[in-house]
Amino acid sequence: MDRRQFIKGALVTTAALSLGGVLGSFADDSKSDKGDKNKMKILVITGSPRKGGNSSTLADSFTKGAGEAGHEVVRFDAAFKDVHPCTGCNSCGMNGPCVFKDDFEFVRKHIVDADMVVFATPMYYFGISA
Repeated sequence: MDRRQFIKGALVTTAALSLGGVLGSFADDSKSDKGDKNKMKILVITGSPRKGGNSSTLADSFTKGAGEAGHEVVRFDAAFKDVHPCTGCNSCGMNGPCVFKDDFEFVRKHIVDADMVVFATPMYYFGISA
């Protein structure tokens, strides 16, 4: 995938969501040929290591509401997965495989096609969890 197109799509999505509400009648013209404009593919990434905690509960509620609204939602609980930090080797180049064979492949597979990415994480000392 072209990095500029990816960033442009992310910025358009962010602007549309901030102006039109989180699950409003958002339709991205660049994806109009993929069927129902109102159905979004949503990736939810959680960062809390506490099962049943505040962040998990918020993610559960969001996922339930989005699913009931007809959106396709997948969830990735990062604290319970095997994810290696990026070393900046640039082997992937956004098109090739990562040198690490870990659970992040799930995220990579879903993030490219996602219309929305939701981060649900606790705030630790004014920053999101690693």
